[in-house]
Amino acid sequence: MNCDWSFTNSTKDNFCPNCGQKNSDFAFTLFEVFKTFFGQLATFEFKFWKTFWNLIFKPGFLTNEFKKGKRVKYVSPHRLLFVSSLIFFALLSLNNLNIDNESNSVQEEIMEEDVEINIWNSADQKPYEIALQMLTSKQKYSHQEILDSTKITGKIPILAIKQASKLRENGIENLSKHFFQQLSITILLLIPVFAFLLKIIYVRRKELYVNHLVFATHYQALFYCTFIIAMLLSYFMLDLTGFTLLLNLILLYVSLIKVYKQSYGKTFLKFFILLLSYLFVIVLGMLASLVVSFFLF
Repeated sequence: MNCDWSFTNSTKDNFCPNCGQKNSDFAFTLFEVFKTFFGQLATFEFKFWKTFWNLIFKPGFLTNEFKKGKRVKYVSPHRLLFVSSLIFFALLSLNNLNIDNESNSVQEEIMEEDVEINIWNSADQKPYEIALQMLTSKQKYSHQEILDSTKITGKIPILAIKQASKLRENGIENLSKHFFQQLSITILLLIPVFAFLLKIIYVRRKELYVNHLVFATHYQALFYCTFIIAMLLSYFMLDLTGFTLLLNLILLYVSLIKVYKQSYGKTFLKFFILLLSYLFVIVLGMLASLVVSFFLF
């Protein structure tokens, strides 16, 4: 038994009276091992597709089921988020290969412009101005030459010059990889922020924060799933990015109506406030991800 309960020979209980575990012979045969494995696999697959269907075609349904305590027959919110994010960023990294090639072409066109750096007269320029010139100039100077000529001091300005030199030499591919890695972490951290915004907007409803967090998790998984479908269709030359963004906004609005059960007008007003607030947070998060990626790649 998991709880170390000992059955006596006279005991005829089918289940442990302490923890409820079934009283059976635990010497499994190979057949029973495979039977258990494929049984659990089939159960998870059924739960996953059932959860996926309700997530896409019944906005807000899974959150309501969670609040009612009906959780066993669906994939848990955190597991659903993990699986969908894993697939989403895997497909995004594949699409990113094409973006990198286009970005490197744009970078080469920019570098063809006649931008020159006179490092001997750069002492009055700010570090970020020099870094930008390093990225667009035909001339190639090492970061040490720039630092020696400009007398830049401070850990962050020196690091910015070094990273600009690295980006100039290696292209944008490594930076974009770090950016998407950092972005996945940023999005994960923004889910509690989204739940907090819901808590503020629906403060009079006295909902527990965890219910808002479940709603935010389900919606983020929904966002991933819709874009997974869009990215798969993009391989057939169908660009559905704009349509998918619009669809997610509609699904968010419907989800708010289904979960918080307020009128269409009041829900639209709160939807608008939520959208503006969260877009502001997303922009800040993406800028932070870009800055962190630039200094760490």
